[in-house]
Amino acid sequence: MNLVLIRHGQTDWNREGRFQGRIDVPLNEVGSQEALALASRLRDVNVDLIVSSPLSRALKTAEALAQLNMGMPDLEIWEDLAEINHGDWEGLLFEEVLAKWPDLLRLWRIRPSEVTMPNGENLDQVAQRANRAIGVTKDRLSTKDGTVCLVTHDAVIKVILCNVLQAPLDSFWRFIIPNASLTVIRFIEGIPKLALLGDSNHLNRGFVFSEQRGL
Repeated sequence: MNLVLIRHGQTDWNREGRFQGRIDVPLNEVGSQEALALASRLRDVNVDLIVSSPLSRALKTAEALAQLNMGMPDLEIWEDLAEINHGDWEGLLFEEVLAKWPDLLRLWRIRPSEVTMPNGENLDQVAQRANRAIGVTKDRLSTKDGTVCLVTHDAVIKVILCNVLQAPLDSFWRFIIPNASLTVIRFIEGIPKLALLGDSNHLNRGFVFSEQRGL
């Protein structure tokens, strides 16, 4: 099985460095173009199923992929693929969160597994639902060589990677997952193998060196 993890295209809040979480921030113009570029790259890949987070920034990215893909795959929406709930941090800039919750934000950057967002989620909760989605995906796929695209969010992709690589959740920040990027996991005889990580060559934007400020 080939599992293609796709992060949604850019939003204005991504560009500004705001914590988005469950707020339904739409793709901006750049993000819409990124979704089309991503869809064009995968046009000739025989995709069996596309599953999206319910948030519109992911769903619009998934719809672009579904419309262009040669396999005419079904598109489903799964709540388990929604972004981490940042609770009271949602809508705020990194600097605003730092001013109000300095100790908690520092802990989030160093030992994220120990943080539960004020009125939000923690990484273990995200991992539980993300891993549940992976399990359902495996059960649904009709062939061992099939391909499924999960169109989701930064935190969800990172916790899936932690699980696949048997890494602790505190490895969360070791991964860079740009907007509209591809991460590919191949399951060979049941063993997950990382084939591609955060690849965005279809966007021609070079390497991503900037520090991530929000999600």
